[in-house]
Amino acid sequence: MNAPQKHLKTVLDYLATMKWYIAARRRCQAPVSQLFEILVKEGHEVIFNWTKMGKVGLAHENVAKNRNLADLMGYAITNSDVFMMMSDAEGTDMYLELGMAILNKQREQKPRVYSIGTYGYGSLMQHHPSIEHTASVMEVFMKECPEIAEKYKTEIATIDDTLRNDLKTPSKI
Repeated sequence: MNAPQKHLKTVLDYLATMKWYIAARRRCQAPVSQLFEILVKEGHEVIFNWTKMGKVGLAHENVAKNRNLADLMGYAITNSDVFMMMSDAEGTDMYLELGMAILNKQREQKPRVYSIGTYGYGSLMQHHPSIEHTASVMEVFMKECPEIAEKYKTEIATIDDTLRNDLKTPSKI
């Protein structure tokens, strides 16, 4: 491969790399972490990995820390290419994250916004036309990166099953 071909390959590889943001309840941390591992292994970027943060605590407990965290999350959402939210009957922050993704989609034509699961129509804004509702993570992967969906179909199917079970069980809060 000559120098111009190598440069073109580098540019094409960069363009094929997507920045992913996944919003979910903390109880979905393990399957979301597995998704992050797959994405990184395949050369994509996880723009904000909340699964490695540990417990954040209540919003009013550490205002300065949470203000910084909210700013980082906002930056990550607005700079992501793909935003996935694991819909849940409970939760608040992920729906605020969804709102930021919708607003950025309207202004910047990105990210592509997905709501996964059966709770995706619980509020008026969840009917926004920017959101593509899917029953599974596999559907998103089939659309966004079918080569990863094929390569990791067993792992993604297991993740989908785990998420379905996690999202059916009310939290202990």
